[in-house]
Amino acid sequence: MREITDAVAIIEAKLSELGGFASSFVEVRDNGREIILGANEAGLLQLTLHLLTLAGSNADGSHVHLDEHSGADVAERALVLRRSHANEA
Repeated sequence: MREITDAVAIIEAKLSELGGFASSFVEVRDNGREIILGANEAGLLQLTLHLLTLAGSNADGSHVHLDEHSGADVAERALVLRRSHANEA
């Protein structure tokens, strides 16, 4: 857990250098065959923070929504990042 906390601090510092969450851009696109998750540098750091937060959580089912109301600037489809067991569908 300490490693995750250290990584979060480093990423938050870099994100702050870039202008914080206000400078991030995240998009979820659907081309009919694939869901494409795109982001600028700050947006990739934002997504990394979401994933690290989920990795550090002990609660299966913890999740983050990426849609037009939360976490994404453009969302043709809603996307949910969710912590689960390896064998859980």
